[in-house]
Amino acid sequence: MNLHPRRRRVVQGITLATVILLTSLRVDAGTTITFDVDKDGNAIRNGQILDAEFNGPTFNNLVITAQNLGGGYNLAVAFNSNPALNPASPDPDLQRTSSGWRGGNIATKGIDGIHTDLGNLLIIQDKVAGNPSNPDANGDGILNIKPNDEESSPAGRITFDFTGGVPLTSFGLTLVDVAGSLSGYYLAFYSGDQQIGGNVSLDAFTSKTKLNGAFYDSSVAFKVSSTSNQVANILAPVTLDKLAKAFPTAVIQPFDKVVFYMKGGGGIARIKFDTLAPEPGSLALMGLGGAGIAAMARRRKRPLSAAGSDEPCAAA
Repeated sequence: MNLHPRRRRVVQGITLATVILLTSLRVDAGTTITFDVDKDGNAIRNGQILDAEFNGPTFNNLVITAQNLGGGYNLAVAFNSNPALNPASPDPDLQRTSSGWRGGNIATKGIDGIHTDLGNLLIIQDKVAGNPSNPDANGDGILNIKPNDEESSPAGRITFDFTGGVPLTSFGLTLVDVAGSLSGYYLAFYSGDQQIGGNVSLDAFTSKTKLNGAFYDSSVAFKVSSTSNQVANILAPVTLDKLAKAFPTAVIQPFDKVVFYMKGGGGIARIKFDTLAPEPGSLALMGLGGAGIAAMARRRKRPLSAAGSDEPCAAA
């Protein structure tokens, strides 16, 4: 869309500040969270409800919430993907076979070139006929029913909230059994209530052209032999540079919240992220970018004068 010259100058100024910011940030070493051990070193059990288990400095004060859009429980729950440790699972699609995963880049490369045991997965808990209204009646934080992922369409969303910690500069995750349209699964990144860039759908990881090819990875395969069952993939982290490539007109800055929208079932085996460690000059540029966003918001709320119409300019 063509912008009025006055608005174009504002956008260009914000974009310049964003480019300078992205090239001047210093990033702390990455953190990986599996859903096997909490912040205090306690083992996480199959069926355990997860919310504040990682709310500590080691894991950047992460708080997890889930919203079930399929009529089930609004609970994020641990599901053990090892069939030897969870033999009575109602959903073996989320579990590896005795020889490993059926497909995806973990099946071919492993997590570190060797291992394929993903341990606990993070799922949105479903609810079936006969389930109690409160699946944790005794209040011990462990489900009284068997853990199983919500498979409605849409299934829901899981939010990773780092607002109590340091802003992030990248975020990646490992996924198992993505059982729906890839465009209906997507990540959204926020700084406060402001979305950073746009939605990053899973088909962007398998397409050379989607979102300018910013996230394409030839090793990612969400289906094998037309099924997603027992398919597991490590997705390369979404970074600020990749967001800038995918959304070239957007203001890109560190974020403190990530929402994963799920069109259908599936589980998250682990997440990996980097946090911000800015130089003093970068902080000033972050303020400039934020001020630009605020200015744009004010301009949207009030019409410009007739000489500076808020309507897009005609193409030259």
